[in-house]
Amino acid sequence: MTLLLFGASGFIGRAVLNQLALLEVERIICVRRELTGMEPCPNDKVEWQALDILKPDLSQLNRLIEESDTVINCTGELENAATMTEINLGFVKRLTALLKASTKAHRFIQLSSVGCYGAVHFYRGQAKHITEASAERPAGLYESSKTQADDFIREQIAEQIDEQIDEQTAHLSYTIIRPTNVFGQGMKSQALLSLANMIRARRFFFIGPRTAVSTYIEVNDVARLFALCITRPEASKNQVFIASNDCLQTELVESIAAYHQVSPPSLRLPERPIRALSRLLNRLPIGFPLNQSRIDSLTSQVEFSHEKAEQALGFKPEQPVPVQILSFLEQHSNRRTNETNTIENTPQ
Repeated sequence: MTLLLFGASGFIGRAVLNQLALLEVERIICVRRELTGMEPCPNDKVEWQALDILKPDLSQLNRLIEESDTVINCTGELENAATMTEINLGFVKRLTALLKASTKAHRFIQLSSVGCYGAVHFYRGQAKHITEASAERPAGLYESSKTQADDFIREQIAEQIDEQIDEQTAHLSYTIIRPTNVFGQGMKSQALLSLANMIRARRFFFIGPRTAVSTYIEVNDVARLFALCITRPEASKNQVFIASNDCLQTELVESIAAYHQVSPPSLRLPERPIRALSRLLNRLPIGFPLNQSRIDSLTSQVEFSHEKAEQALGFKPEQPVPVQILSFLEQHSNRRTNETNTIENTPQ
């Protein structure tokens, strides 16, 4: 089996590559815009090729697809609005078209996001259990572009149409993986580390309900779900899976406080006045840290279920997030120490 992996140099893609390298496959072809010689290469199954997904050489892209059995897309643009739609949606459309044009059997595994459900914002103030069958209500450009890509895949790659096998797509199947907030070493987002720093500095306070949920999942758990989808193709055929490891916010906060050896925060303020204060102060150029989106996250009672992935594939996160966060913070601390020592010992 040959795997074609896009986004292998990214945060999640790198973890996926490490998991795929453990599988009994012949080749893992990884793609990035420019090769530097510093690309991750877990073993001799892995090879790298240069390809710009924004302006791909279609003959090269088609050749790579024809050489592979499974195409895995871990690309995604979260920050740059100028390229977000093209990377998150346009590239998926291009891949899907080439897969449909091929006569070879292929699987297409797509990294998406639970942001497709828009649940944290839509169900503000409500306790809600989200599954793969929940309504999709994307709120922002990133979420909308990912949802459109998922919908396009499902529309174009179907097992049956009107109870008849579609000859154009009979050789294709898809799997879509939607993780919650992914954390781990090398992540770009600083939100979780900012939370930890606030707790350590004793500046964190709870807002709203005691039943608030933290929706995080460790990056290696997400990567293991990709591997399970590859090793169990029939169970994951034409399916969407949520990857989650939710916990109560109080459990996460208490674990972080214990790591930093400080007392867990006890102050809890009502949500409505904090929202009003946020609206007022965010009109001023003072850098108030709490905006409405952040308050949504801190007060959300929405939980995401990984029950479908567990039943179909045997997927379970290795440990609860309040336990995993301890290892994450320790590794982060060690890395910062090593970086500081390297700078201090570098000759000036």
